[in-house]
Amino acid sequence: MSNNADYPQLLEASDLLVASASAKGLSWTLCTEDRTIDASLSAAAQRARLVADWTYIRDAYIAKFPGVLTDTASGRPIFQVFGPVTVKTGSVWSSVLAEVFPDPNARPIVQSTDLLNGNDPIVEDGSYLWPGWGLFDKAATGAATTTAHVSSFNQAFYTKATANSWNPIFGGAYPRFKDYYADGAAPGAALESWWGVDLRALDGAVYDQCFTDARNNGAQFLQLVSWSDWQEGTSIEPSYEEGFKWLLQTQQQL
Repeated sequence: MSNNADYPQLLEASDLLVASASAKGLSWTLCTEDRTIDASLSAAAQRARLVADWTYIRDAYIAKFPGVLTDTASGRPIFQVFGPVTVKTGSVWSSVLAEVFPDPNARPIVQSTDLLNGNDPIVEDGSYLWPGWGLFDKAATGAATTTAHVSSFNQAFYTKATANSWNPIFGGAYPRFKDYYADGAAPGAALESWWGVDLRALDGAVYDQCFTDARNNGAQFLQLVSWSDWQEGTSIEPSYEEGFKWLLQTQQQL
């Protein structure tokens, strides 16, 4: 809930996507970003913005549109946060969700991006798998990409999720990772240390390995990373170069 940048347009698009998915009888969920909250605000103001965001999710989405993704055991809605990036105090997240959803049986399960804030998730419900960090070690990039390295990265997440009883276990499948951030940076811009990753697809073997790891570790949900992130090379959307390759491989795995 912010008027900065293109956030109003993104919110409008999200409204339409949730409404359309629900109307078609599909399940839906959200991956929110707390980076929309201005980091220069006071802690109290940041918390108030977080309350406003989750109140909107409750009233504009959950209350209006059937089909929110739920945990089969508890019936609680499942959501993700990409981060957290701005609000990094776990007690704030817990208190905000308890305030907006006073009934604990209806309170959303919220999971964060694994490893984005170290090994310990800020939100209390755990994390979901996301490619990065050790997966991008220089020894694993370029021609040195191996399914063994990819599986080792994935397995570390599943082992941690199981050991910490995260529920649900929300895995991930990615076809490769080849970023174009350095190529697309503004002239003279400072380059990030991790830019230039070239984790190869190995003719689909990396994607297959991700599905295998999820099955072998009992993941209840699997996020496909990602539909159209062309700048990171993880896209599975049909393309001129590869046609329907990734959608067909997804179909075979499902």
